[in-house]
This record gives sequence, structure tokens and C-alpha cells, in this order.
Amino acid sequence: MSNINAGNNKRIAKNTIFLYFRMAVVMIVKFYIARVLLEALGVQEYGVWNLLASFVISFQFISAPIVVSTQRFLNYDMGQGGNRLTSIFNLSFELILIVSILLTIVLETAGLWFVEHKMNFPPESANSVELLYQLTILSLVFQLVQKPFESIVIAHEKMSFYAYIAFFEVIVLLVITIMLKCDISDNKLLIWYGAMNLVLYVTEFLIYIIYCHRRFSCCKFRLCWDRKQAKEIAVFSGWNLFGGLSSMTANEGVNVLLNIFFNVVVNAAFGIATQIRGAINLLIGNLQKAFDPQIVKNYSLGNTARFHSLTLGIITFSYILALVVVFPLCWNIDFILTIWLGNDVPRFASIFSILTLLQMLFVTLGGPIDTAIFATGKIKSYQLWLSGEIFLNIVICYILFRLSYGPISAFIVKLLVGVMITFTRLLFLSRVGISFGIVVRKVLLPLLVVSLLSCGIAAAICSYISFSDSWIGLLGSTLIFELLLVITVWGVVLDNDKRQTVIRKVKTIFIR
Repeated sequence: MSNINAGNNKRIAKNTIFLYFRMAVVMIVKFYIARVLLEALGVQEYGVWNLLASFVISFQFISAPIVVSTQRFLNYDMGQGGNRLTSIFNLSFELILIVSILLTIVLETAGLWFVEHKMNFPPESANSVELLYQLTILSLVFQLVQKPFESIVIAHEKMSFYAYIAFFEVIVLLVITIMLKCDISDNKLLIWYGAMNLVLYVTEFLIYIIYCHRRFSCCKFRLCWDRKQAKEIAVFSGWNLFGGLSSMTANEGVNVLLNIFFNVVVNAAFGIATQIRGAINLLIGNLQKAFDPQIVKNYSLGNTARFHSLTLGIITFSYILALVVVFPLCWNIDFILTIWLGNDVPRFASIFSILTLLQMLFVTLGGPIDTAIFATGKIKSYQLWLSGEIFLNIVICYILFRLSYGPISAFIVKLLVGVMITFTRLLFLSRVGISFGIVVRKVLLPLLVVSLLSCGIAAAICSYISFSDSWIGLLGSTLIFELLLVITVWGVVLDNDKRQTVIRKVKTIFIR
């Protein structure tokens, strides 16, 4: 068993390296893309793009449950020998096709009516909005039908291909964005950008089909309708649908409310905060994605000790990894936004970003818990509780906006609701044999101590030194915080066995 675990650990380490290399390239390029896009389109047009794209993409909540279900059933079946992979893949692909058709009908009817009659767009953008909306719908459809192929790649832990596709996507997006600075009429910039995005997603879809068809025998298209398997996936997806709907309202739904009660400039600031949120999700998601297949497979094999160890370990280190970037970003947010976006930083972008970063500290704890709970297949009460709490975001925001509270209140609400959701998730870990007392002792208390000591001492030192908004201030505050974080993690989080393991690894590296 120890040899098997060692092999799995090496696979996780290898996949994590691939995913983090992917993350570094994608994050840097996407941040640059956001700056170029903001410069080329201007604040208002950027707000229009962010609003329309987020509105259409928000409807992925309908397909997301099928994707999560596919990933869970693929990983679980691989732990049992992998005899039903072809059936699971074909069923998920057929379900995604059905959902894509229904989703297109909804977007072309009720969605189009909402865009034309309820959203608040500048008059000069009116001619671009409808065509851009159509291009975005087509892009969404190709992204959806690609999802079963992504699930197959991740289930087989082929993270190198997953990383290469991400490199391809961001490099093409970078070229497309830079081309916006060419001699293109101002009133056609949004249309051109939307059309090129569509071409990219079609190309990416074709690459996935070719790769999966050649590499995985289960990716053979055939009409397959295993009623029992379809029912299992449908029931699992149905309960996940509640989570998808509530998450959509908490993000894109709040973005639409900001547009209705305020304007597209606020949507532009929301878009900037969303970019930062996406970067943190990418950072943590890469770590969690490398562990997720092993968590589900160990559960399916009945390897409880390994299952618990992986779950608690990834929860702890996801938070620490998020903390590595959250404090320096929050402390230097104005300087970072200026360096990133130039002089066109939208109003509210700084405070939106800080509140989003604080929320992400709690959100990062949720991914491994979701994976652990989903591995059991019993998610009804879990999704009902989480969905009800997440849905509070849009309800409370609507009430506050009607009472004339400003847009900042939306992000305060998202932060407070995020804290509540995290504790609900932690309580549900008892369903997989991890009591709340163990979570408090092994995870929450150590992380609380690490956060208070590292952030508190770093803030005091940086305030005393009076770091200004400059590269020296950014580098100085980052180095001070990271040093304190390493010290506190070493003293509080790691036990003696883990410290000795780290020492041996370091000696191995430097004694070669």
C-alpha cells in the first residue's frame, strides 16, 4: 500500500507542476490581456463586454452539474476498474447536447428580451450589443460540448495536455487582444473581439475531440442510453443544479443588479475584481485539481485513512497558498492596479478587489470539501443547504440596492455569506467521517493562528516602515509577509514528521 501511495504522490506532484506552470503563464497573460482590452475598448465598452459575457456565461450553471457529475462518476469508476467509462462519457455528452439546445432556446427568447429591455447600455453601444450577444451564445455552446472531453482528460490525470491547451488559449487571446490596437473602426471593436473569441473556442473544441479520440478508447461516439446510469447521473446533476443556480445569482446575477441600479462603469470595476478572483481560483484550483481524482478514487477503494489525509491536507494548504498572495495584493492594491491597468482604473476597483480577495480566503476551503462530499454520491441535503445560503447574496443585495446602499455593499454581503457557507461545508465533513472537532483542531485553529500572526505582524512592520506605493514597497511588504508566513506555518501547521520530511527533501536538493 505504501508503494501505491508513493506512486500516487509522485503523480500528484507531477500533475501539480504541470498545472502551476499552466497557471503562471495563464495568469500573467490574462492580466496583460485585461489591461490591453481596457485600453483598447475604454471603460464603458469594457463594461459592456464584461456584462454581456458574464450574463451569457452565467447560464453554464445548467451544464455545470453534468460536468461535475461526469467527473465524479469517471473517477469513481476508474477506482473500481474502469468498466463503464465509455457509457459514462457518451451519456454525459448526450446530456450536454440536450442542455446546449435548450439553453440556446432560452437565451434566444427570454435572455434576448432581458438584454434588450432591462439592461443599461450606453447609446453608442446599442448597435454592437445584439450581434455581440449572438457571438457570445455560440462561443458558450462550443465551450459546453467540450466539457465531457475535459472531464476525460482530468480523470486520466493527463494534466500536461490540459496545460498545453491553456497555453494555446491564452496566447491566441493575447494575439486577438493586441490586434484590437490595429486599424479597426471603434464601433466594430467589440464585434471583432467577439468573433475572434468564437473562432478560438471552435478550434479548441476540435483539438479536444482529436486528442481524446486518439488517446482514450472510451471516447468513441455511439448512441448510448443506460437507463440506470443515466438516472444516477441525472439525480446527482439535479441536486448540483441548485448549487449552480445559486452560484450564478451570487456572481453574474449581482453583476446584472449592479448594472440595473448603477451603470457599466461599476460593471467594469466588477470585471476587474472578477479577473482577480479568477486568478486566485486558478492558483488554488490547480492544486485542488491535481488532488481531486485521488480523493474520489481512494474513497471508491475504501481507503479511508488516505481519503481523510488527502482531504484535510488539501484544505489546509489551499488556504495557505491563497494567503501567500492575498496579503501582498490587499496591502498594495492601488499600486498593483495602476501598474496593471495604467491610469484607467475604474472607480471602486480597489475596494471591490480587496473584499473579493478576503472572500476568496474562505472560498478556497470549499473545493476539497465539495470533492469529498461528492465522492459519496449523497449530496441532496448538502446542496440544499449551500444553495439556500448562496442565494442570500442576490436577495440581500437587491434589498440593499433598493434601500439606496452603494455598490460596495454587494461585496460586503458576498464576504459575510462566504464565511457562513464555509462553516456549513466544514460541518458536513462529518458525513465522510471527519468530525467538526477534528477539523477545528487540525485545520481551523492552526490556520487562524497563522493568519493572525503573519498578517498582524507584517501589517505592523509595513506601517512602521511606511512603505509607499512603489516597487520597493511591493517587494518589501511581500518579502516581510512571506518570511513571517513560512515561520508561522513551520511552527504551527507542520508536525515533527512533516518538518523532518521537508528537511530531508531540502537536503536531497542541495547535497546532489
